[in-house]
Amino acid sequence: MPNWVGILIRPELSVLWDKVFMHKIDSNRAVIELIKAHAKRNDEILVNYKDIPFMFYVGNPILGGISCFRAEDDTAPPNIW
Repeated sequence: MPNWVGILIRPELSVLWDKVFMHKIDSNRAVIELIKAHAKRNDEILVNYKDIPFMFYVGNPILGGISCFRAEDDTAPPNIW
């Protein structure tokens, strides 16, 4: 959609058009395809962000990512009384 539509009518329409109808290259696709081609079946992959695409497209165990920041504490609460 031309930029004049966002200027004359509503700026949200040009943003909506770009987000819905314009094709953008996925930044993870090249990395995932490279890892799929070169990783062995039992290799563990360490990621620090956007681990969900790796979980879906690569069959290897994924370490790190969002799930590594979950706090799990199995100890008993302190006795304050």
